[in-house]
This record gives sequence, C-alpha cells and structure tokens, in this order.
Amino acid sequence: MCPWQNWKATGLYFCEEAVCGWVKQPANSYSNVGYLIVAALVLHYWGKSNPRMARQLALVLLLIGIGSFFLHASLTFAGEIADLFGMFLFSARLLVWNTKRLWRRTFSEGWYWLLALVPTALMLLFGSVGIFIFQLEMAALVAMEFILWKKGTREGYRSVFILVALFIVAYVLWLLDVLHGWCDPQNHWLSGHVAW
Repeated sequence: MCPWQNWKATGLYFCEEAVCGWVKQPANSYSNVGYLIVAALVLHYWGKSNPRMARQLALVLLLIGIGSFFLHASLTFAGEIADLFGMFLFSARLLVWNTKRLWRRTFSEGWYWLLALVPTALMLLFGSVGIFIFQLEMAALVAMEFILWKKGTREGYRSVFILVALFIVAYVLWLLDVLHGWCDPQNHWLSGHVAW
C-alpha cells in the first residue's frame, strides 16, 4: 500500500505521474526549494532597508514552498489546501500593501488574515476552487497597479513590468504542464510545472 492512499485526493492534475512513495511527484516537490532560496535572498538583500516587509514576504515564500511541497508529495486535498493557503497569503499580502499605496492608509493585520483565510474556508466548503480565487486576486492586483500607474505613482514601475512579464511566462509554463502541452509524465526531473 502506498502512503497517502487513504487521504482524499487533490482535484488538481499535473503532468508528472505519481510514484508510490512518500514523495509522489519528485520533480514538482523538490523544485519548491527555490521558494526557500528566494526567501533567504529577500531577507538578505531587503532585510536591512525594510526589515518588516522583508520578514513578511520571506514568511509567505517559506509557507508557499512548504505547502506546495506537501501538495506534490502527497497529491491530497489537504496538500491542495496547504498549497493554496500559501498562495492566498501571498496575494493577501500584496493586496494589503497595494491598498495602503492607493488610499495612503495602514490597514490592520486582521485584514491580511481575513483575505487569506476566507478563500481557504471557501475551498473547505466548495472543494477545488482555490486556483480560480487566486486568479481573481491576481487580477485585482493588476487592476490596482494600473490605477496607481494612471494616478501618476510611477516609482519602481520598471521592476513591476519585469515582474509581470516573468509571471506571464511562468503562468504559460504552468498551463503547458496542466494542459499537457509540455508533458512527459515519466520525466521526474523537469516539466512545465518545475520551470514555473
């Protein structure tokens, strides 16, 4: 009997075929080390100039890496919740930061946790709706950035445009994996999802 067999399965499907073991998708699981490396880099390079924001972002990146590892190692609904919770923490953090930039008001951490926990609760109630909710939150972030840009708040937008371009490339790679456009199920080293 394989580990995780008695757990409720995830509703998400990726190209890499599952193997019988504690880590069902090795490439998709171990590629999450990248999040841990980026979290360390954020603390190192941004920690002195803005320690609070650096710690907040590094924590989110750490939780995304752990949650995504658990999802791909187990391919369970519990792993899906853990993975998407980290992503909701990320989008919630950016939404709170952008709301502060838009209205020049500081919002309490309660709003941040509400923005992360409500989508997670919706997943518990309705199943695999997390990706759709995350996409809506990212669309809201793009709209907020556009409003800020139109208002003339254009500091640092070269970096934002680079980030958006990289995210689009990464999202296309993710879609190629999910839709089996770039897919070799027996390749446990590289896939569209690993590149994402």
